Parts: sequence; C-alpha cells; structure tokens
Amino acid sequence: MVDLRQKRSSMWWLMLLFMTVGMLSVPASAQDAAGSELDAYYNANSLCTRRFYKQAVDEYKRFLDKYPTHVKADKARWGMAISLYNLAKPKEAYPLLAKLAGSPEITAQDKVHNYLGLCLLDVSKPAEAEKAFAWTIANAKDPKSKSAIDARVGLVSALY
Repeated sequence: MVDLRQKRSSMWWLMLLFMTVGMLSVPASAQDAAGSELDAYYNANSLCTRRFYKQAVDEYKRFLDKYPTHVKADKARWGMAISLYNLAKPKEAYPLLAKLAGSPEITAQDKVHNYLGLCLLDVSKPAEAEKAFAWTIANAKDPKSKSAIDARVGLVSALY
C-alpha cells in the first residue's frame, strides 16, 4: 500500500516538472516582443514626464505605428496629445483628444475635455470648445475642483 505522503510528494514533483517544461516551451521571442512593446510605451511616458515632448511624440508614434490596437494604445494617444499640446501644436493634438473623449481607458475625462477645449480655442473653433468645457462642468464630481474651475474659465473664453 502506497503512503499518502509519498503520493503527494511524487505528484508535487510531477507538477513542478510540467510547470518548468511549460515555461521553457514559451519562445523567447514572444517574451521579448511583449516586453519590447511595453518598453516603447514606458519610454515614451518617461520622456513626456521629463518634458522632452518632441522625443515623446516620436516614441508614441513609433509605439502606435507598431501596436495600434494594444491595450495601452489610448493611453499612448493621451500622452501624445499632451506632448503635442505642450509643443504648441493644437491642430495635431485636438483630433487625438476628440478620439479619446469618452474612451473608457482614460479615466481623467475632465482633463481630456479641458485640453480638447483649449486646442479647439487655439484653432478658432469656439463653439466646439464650448461643448468640451461644458462637458467638464456638467460632469464634475466636485464643482470646486481644479478641472471644473479651469473648464469655467475656458467656457468664458469660448463664449467671448
């Protein structure tokens, strides 16, 4: 009769063997590809955070050209739009922001709409800017938040 402890021990070693073989069977190129796409995304984010906006835009473009449907694609578009806005290129930034308005991937929708409104003001589309700022005001959880205050200032600019 086989001891229960001995049986568990042999099952444990067998399970460990299968897990090891399973990990070894994943091609290294697949692991590298998954890492490199995230490396490109995080590199672009790092450049944007450090205010190297021109280089960040280039990195975001490379990432989006290679991985347009990646889970982080909308976040890359968001970073690219912020970088373009800070490079005083509202004409290039506002289509990205318009696409991101309402995206479930971007939780800071108030900021998306405010940046969209600012870009639309810069390209002489005050009626559309008014709608963007009004969205932020209508959806503000706290009417005294910085985003809501910025939206009210933007709305006044759009109206006049």
